[in-house]
Amino acid sequence: MVSHHSSESKHYEIEKGYEISLKELINKLDSDIEQGLSKIEVMRRRNLLGRNEIITPKPSVWRLYLAPLFDVLIVIYLIMTGIMLLLSFFVEGLRSKVSFWLVMIVFNMVLAIFQQFRAQKKIEALQKLSPPMAAVIREGKKREIEAIDLVPGDIVELALGDRIPADARIIESSNLTVNEASLTGESEPVEKLLDGSLAISSDAPIAKHENMVYLGTFIQTGSVKVVITHTGNNTILGKIASAMSEISIEIPLRKRVNALGKGLGILMVLFLLILLSFVAYERITSEEKFTFDQFAFDLSQAIINAMAVLPINIPLLTTVVLITGVLNMASKRIIIKELSVVETLGRCSVLCSDKTGTMTTSRMTVKLLYDTEYYYTVWVKDDYKNALAMVSEDQVEYMLKTQRGNLPEIKTIESESSIGLLLTTAILNNDASIVPLTEHDDNAEKEWEIIGNPTDGALLVLAMTHGLNVDDIRARYIRERTYPFDSQVKRMSGLFVDTEEKDYMVLTKGATEVILPRCTKIGNEANAKRLTKKKKYEIQERVNQFANEGYRVISLAYKPIDKEPNQQDKEDEREFIENKLTYIGFTIIYDPPRPGVSTAVSTLDSAGIFPIMITGDAPTTAGTIARQVGILDHDEIVVEGKMASDLEDSDFFKVSVFARVSPQDKEVIVSRYQNRGDVVAMTGDGVNDALAITKSDAGVAMGITGTEVAKEAADIIISDDSYVSLVDGVREGRNLYEKIRIMIFFYIAVNLAEALVYFSTSFLLDFQILNNWQRVYIFSIIHSIPVLAIIFGPDDSNIMTLKPRDNDALLPRKVVYGLILYSVILAISVLSVYFFIYNNENLFTKFNKGGIAGDIDLKPSNTDDPIEKLFPESLAHAKARTMLLTIIYLAEALVILSIRRINTDVITATREDCNLLVWSMVLFGPVLHFALMYITPFQKILANSGVGIELIRLSFFDLFIVLAASILPLLILEGYKWVNRKRNIQL
Repeated sequence: MVSHHSSESKHYEIEKGYEISLKELINKLDSDIEQGLSKIEVMRRRNLLGRNEIITPKPSVWRLYLAPLFDVLIVIYLIMTGIMLLLSFFVEGLRSKVSFWLVMIVFNMVLAIFQQFRAQKKIEALQKLSPPMAAVIREGKKREIEAIDLVPGDIVELALGDRIPADARIIESSNLTVNEASLTGESEPVEKLLDGSLAISSDAPIAKHENMVYLGTFIQTGSVKVVITHTGNNTILGKIASAMSEISIEIPLRKRVNALGKGLGILMVLFLLILLSFVAYERITSEEKFTFDQFAFDLSQAIINAMAVLPINIPLLTTVVLITGVLNMASKRIIIKELSVVETLGRCSVLCSDKTGTMTTSRMTVKLLYDTEYYYTVWVKDDYKNALAMVSEDQVEYMLKTQRGNLPEIKTIESESSIGLLLTTAILNNDASIVPLTEHDDNAEKEWEIIGNPTDGALLVLAMTHGLNVDDIRARYIRERTYPFDSQVKRMSGLFVDTEEKDYMVLTKGATEVILPRCTKIGNEANAKRLTKKKKYEIQERVNQFANEGYRVISLAYKPIDKEPNQQDKEDEREFIENKLTYIGFTIIYDPPRPGVSTAVSTLDSAGIFPIMITGDAPTTAGTIARQVGILDHDEIVVEGKMASDLEDSDFFKVSVFARVSPQDKEVIVSRYQNRGDVVAMTGDGVNDALAITKSDAGVAMGITGTEVAKEAADIIISDDSYVSLVDGVREGRNLYEKIRIMIFFYIAVNLAEALVYFSTSFLLDFQILNNWQRVYIFSIIHSIPVLAIIFGPDDSNIMTLKPRDNDALLPRKVVYGLILYSVILAISVLSVYFFIYNNENLFTKFNKGGIAGDIDLKPSNTDDPIEKLFPESLAHAKARTMLLTIIYLAEALVILSIRRINTDVITATREDCNLLVWSMVLFGPVLHFALMYITPFQKILANSGVGIELIRLSFFDLFIVLAASILPLLILEGYKWVNRKRNIQL
C-alpha cells in the first residue's frame, strides 16, 4: 500500500480532474487504485476538507428579514407616522389616519419577510441529490459506506442505476453511459471511456469530459470504477450551489417602487420644509400668542399637505394586482412563487430557454423510418402520441423540417410487412422496457415510463402505439445469446429462437457505417436481393445527410440461420453471427419539439422578445430543433457556449442558439444581456440550469421534468412543461405590468394635482381649502373605486404587439411629462373654479335657489380653536368646496377611460373593451357624489351622523363650469397621447 505522507496542501492542487493523465492524478491524490485509502488517511482528509455534502452559508437575520423592510416608502411612512402618533395626543382626529398608515406599513413588512423566506428555499434542494450509500475500496476491501463520508482519493465502484456520489475520474468501465441531462442539458446518455487513463483538453466542455463522472448524474448502462477527485462544495454541483448563495436576491418591483419613492420623497420633504418655514415665519412675526396646541396643529396640517404627494394606496393595490395575476396564471398551469416576478416576466425582452425538456418533449422519438422500400414519417400529436404516415422520397426533406403531418395516418402496422419486420427487429434487439404508470395525472406524457436506453424506448413506444404487441413478440422470440453494444464495435446483436417455427435468426442494430459493410442482401425475407456497392453508397450518403442535420440514425439487419452455433471463441462467434446480414432499413430518432412551440416562438417574435435556445447538445442537434421551431434561420449559425464570453457584442447579440453549454456559460449569457439593459427570463429543468435561473430576472422551471434544484431556484414553475403556457405567462405579465404602471400613473397624477392645490393654498394662513372629512371623502371613494376598472378590467388584446419594457422606469420620461401636464392642468382648473366661486358670493344667491339640505357650520370670526378653523368661512366658501369636490370626482373618474389604454385614443379604447365592470367602477364615484348632492335624505343622514362632507346643490350654470373644468385636463392628456402616437413613441 502506498504510504500517505504528503503535505496537507497537496489535495488542493487538483483544479480539473480530467486534464491530466490518470497516473498523475492518482499520484496527486496520493491514492492507490487497488488498495484505496487507509482509515487514518480518510480521517485526515475528512478533517481537512469536510464531509461530502453541499453546505451554503445562511444569510444573517438582518440581511434576510430586516434589511428588505426599509425601503423608501416604508421609511417615510414610519417616520411620519411616528411624528403623527405623537401629535395625535394633542390634535383631535389624527389617530384614525395614523392607524391607517400603521396597517399599510405592517402589511408591506409581512409581505417582504414572506418573499425573503421563500428565496432561501432556492438552495436547500441541492442537498437532496447526494446519494446515501457508495461501494468504496479502502485498505484493499470493498465496503458500503454513506456517500457523505467519501473523500478525494477514494476508489468507488458504480453500476447500472447508481447515482454518482461525487465528482470522479474513470479508472476503467464496461459499456458505460451516463445520463447527464440534469447537469449538461444533453438529451442523449453520454458514452464514457473504457479506460480513463488518457487526459482531455482543459477547455473541453463538461459534455466532452468522457473520462469523468459528476455528482448529480446517474449510470444509464454498464459499470465503472472511479477515483473521487472532488467532494461537497468543490464538486461542479457544489460550485453551482455556492454561486447561487452569493447572488443578491432583490425584488425588481420593489427596486422600481423604491426609485419612484425616492423622487416623491424628495418632493414631499421639499413641500414640508417650505410649508414649515412659512408657517414658522408667520407665527413668529404675528402678534398672536404662541401655543403648543397651535404648533401641533400647524405641524400636523403641514405633514398631511406634504404627504398628499405620496400615494399610500400604491403598495397595497400593487400587491392586489399581482395576486390577481397569480390567480389567473394558476388557472393556466403557471405557478408563481414570487409575486413581483409576474411584472418582471411582463417586461422581459430576452427569453433564454433550455432545449431538452423545455422546447422538446425530453423523450426520444422516431422521426423517420426506411424499410428499404418506403419512407415513413412520424410526428408527435397534441396528445403526445406518435402519428405515422408513408411519404415519398421527395417529401422526406420537407417532413423533417415540420412538426406535424397532413398525410393519411397509418393506425396499425402488420408484423409481416417490411415496416413490421423493421420494428419487430427493433423490439427484440432492445434492452429497454415500458412500464405503465398506474397513478398519473391527466397529462398524456405520464402514461408510461421508459426503463433503459431512451433510444431503444423510442422504438418500443412507436411499435406499441401502432398495434404491435411488444410482450407477445418478445414471448414468441426468445433471446438465446446477446452480443452487447460498446463504443468500440458500435453495434449490438442478439440470437433469437422462434418458439413457433423452431428456427433461429440473428438481429443486429448499430451505426450505419458499421452495419452496411456486414450486409450482403437488402429487403425482407420474402423479397431479399443482393446489396450492391452502389446501393450501399446511396444509403450511406443518405444517412450521413441525416446525421449532419443532428439526427441519430440507427440501422438494422437480420440473418436467418438453421441452428444455434456451437460454443466457440467469443470473438470468432460474434464475427460469424454478425456477418452476411440482410439490411432491412434504418430509423431516425431525435428529441422532438413540443406541440405548439413554433406558434409560441412566432408570438414572441411579434412581441419583440428575442428567443434564445441554450442546450448542452451538439450544435447539429440544437440547430435541427431550432430551425424546426423558428428560432434559427437557415443563414444563421449555432455557437458553442464556450464562445459566449469571447464574442464581440456585435456578434454575440445576434446568436439565437448556444450549444455545448456549461452552467458557467449560461450565467455568462444571461449576464451579458442583463449588462446591456435587457430583462432576461430563463427557463430550464436541470441542475445545470439552476445558476442561470437564479441569476436571471425571471427564472422559470418545468414542473414535470424539472429537478428539485431547478424548481426551488425558479420564481415560476410551468406545471405542464409547455412553452405555450410560458408565452401565456408573458402575455399575462405584460398586462399586469401595464396595469401597475397605469395604476401608479393615476395615483401620482391625482395626488400631485391635489398636493399642488393643498400646497399652494397652505400659504394662506388660517385658511383651509377643505376640511378633514372632505379629504377623507376624496381618498375613500374617488381614490379607491375607479382605479378598480384598471385592476379588474379586461386585458389589452394588443399587448403582445407592444415593444418590451425592458428596464424602463415604471414611469418613463414621456409618461412623466404627460402625468405632470395632466396634474398641473387639473390643479389650475380646480383652483380657478374654486377661487372664482369663493370670491363671488352673489353667484350663490343668484344661481342656487335650491338652497342647502342640512346645517353647515361656518367658521367663527377670530377663533383660536384649530378645529373650528376647518369650517367654511361662508356659504360661498362651502359652495366652492362642493365644486372642487365635484371637479375632482368627475376628472379623476374620467381619466381612467383615457389611461387604461395609454397608447390608444380614449374613443377607440372605450368602444373596444369597456365592459359593464369598467363603466360601473368609473361611474360609481360620480353617481354617488351627485346622489349625496341632490337627494335630501342622504344629505340629512350625513349631517346627522356628524360626517361633515357639506355638499351644496349646484345649478346648471355651476355644473357647466364643473364639467368644462373636469374635461379640460382629459382633452389636454388626449392631445399629448395623439402627438406621441404620431411620432411613433410608445408611452
